[in-house]
Amino acid sequence: MDSGTTGAPRCGGSGVQRRRSDHRHEPPPGRGFAALRVSGELDMETEQDLLIHAGRLIGGGHRHLVLDLTALTFCDSRGLNCLLSLNRLCLRMEGRLLLAGVGSRVMRLLTVSGAHQVVACFPTVGHALDAAPATDRPPWPPSPN
Repeated sequence: MDSGTTGAPRCGGSGVQRRRSDHRHEPPPGRGFAALRVSGELDMETEQDLLIHAGRLIGGGHRHLVLDLTALTFCDSRGLNCLLSLNRLCLRMEGRLLLAGVGSRVMRLLTVSGAHQVVACFPTVGHALDAAPATDRPPWPPSPN
């Protein structure tokens, strides 16, 4: 999904407008993996967008989901609940939710709530993929097309 240079981020191709959050699908991970770059704010107004988009990926066979949170600027309790819901969904599909690029504010929220003991956090997408089972791990970095 692409974010325009002005105005609200736009979901590529669908014309769906997002108020303050952009969820960009990163195609390189494979064999049951998907990666999403989450930017902006994850709160009451944006959680459903992420749940729907990520849920479709997981339901479509991507049982391991890497969320790149490098560009996430805000996450409240609703956003935390969204992350925990995605974690439960991945676990039900016998996969894992892997958070990459977790900023200090989000890490504090995860730590204070105890969620850091439930959801795996890594400094980069590459580190998250390294933690994946070798049989499921996609090549990283992706080769240029």
